[in-house]
Amino acid sequence: MGPRGELRAMRHLSPVVLLFGVALAQAAPTLRVSDALPVLGQAVHLGTDADQPATIALGDETGTRDLGVVAAGQTLDWTPTRLGQVTLTARVGEQRSPSRTLFVTPRRLHFNYWSCPPTQKWVTSKLLGRGERAEDWLARGVWPLAWKYGLAHPTWTEAASWVQHWTTELAGTPGVMIDEFGAGDPKDQVMGQALLGARAARPDLFLAPYCLAAKGEAMIAGLKVSDLVLAETYVGDWRGYGVFDDRVGSAAAVCPDKAVAVLGLRDWATTHLEVRRQIAYLRWSRPEMPGVAFFHTTTPRMMGAVDRAVYDYFLGPALRVTRSATGVVMHNIGCLPARDVRVRIGAQLQMVPTVAPDAKVTVAGADIVVEPSRCPTQQR
Repeated sequence: MGPRGELRAMRHLSPVVLLFGVALAQAAPTLRVSDALPVLGQAVHLGTDADQPATIALGDETGTRDLGVVAAGQTLDWTPTRLGQVTLTARVGEQRSPSRTLFVTPRRLHFNYWSCPPTQKWVTSKLLGRGERAEDWLARGVWPLAWKYGLAHPTWTEAASWVQHWTTELAGTPGVMIDEFGAGDPKDQVMGQALLGARAARPDLFLAPYCLAAKGEAMIAGLKVSDLVLAETYVGDWRGYGVFDDRVGSAAAVCPDKAVAVLGLRDWATTHLEVRRQIAYLRWSRPEMPGVAFFHTTTPRMMGAVDRAVYDYFLGPALRVTRSATGVVMHNIGCLPARDVRVRIGAQLQMVPTVAPDAKVTVAGADIVVEPSRCPTQQR
């Protein structure tokens, strides 16, 4: 073959070689985390979808460092030792995964949504929406839940019917959102027995029932074995805030570490200011409530405001200030230390360097104001 023939052959082969090269190009790995809001000192399982080892890197306020290498199909355990926001990435060769943003908390918190977009930042569980894939949320450490009948089913009267319904046909989800329990009626007692049966049949199943109250021996027993109790409290403004006390109080009395208020969006709290008012009221009246939930979705701007309110009242430093006989008590009910807290006693200004999460600091004196006054839970 002469030079021209070789050139023609090379021109013919070049596209094949280039296409072959594209086919071999490695896709960026997907990082999988087991918990979107890990608890300080509790292990988080990290993995990827790569078919070869990947290096996991962590970034926080101290810098970026490698946590280790995870083999294909395996997980790497990471135990957080610092509170606050972290980012995690995985890399295989030159390819790097999109980062995952997590927030390390001092205690277990729940932020549950009936519906929210993939851009929602602070979420731990949600109802799996139409067209969504369970694995996409699971990779973020979020629990997608399958919708299941509660008392609204028109014919069921036996606990076995609900047990079968709740523990099968889960669409790849690790749990169920049960819609709904009432306020302790006879049917609620049967469904309480069904919760016990579902827990016995599927110990690993995440059970999240909605309810209006927690009353009756069987209903209470069932709620106690659930993972999250969603107390429905849909109000439009301050005139309905008594619902928070009645319904959340009823559920929290029997499930203090897993009962949260469900706030109504769209048709109820229609402004970002009202969302903040409702969360502030709950944080003042029930500082021990382990999170909050939201029913329905609304505009992207409002959903962003929900994220900001969750951060301000739960994840960031949040001082609950109460008056005592001799001064004030500052209780940090948030997840981060409150630093350089300014306390004005009359005309004098005193600085409290740090109030750690869950800590209480007492300041003695009269005519005390804690600055800034935007402190979300200051007693007037």
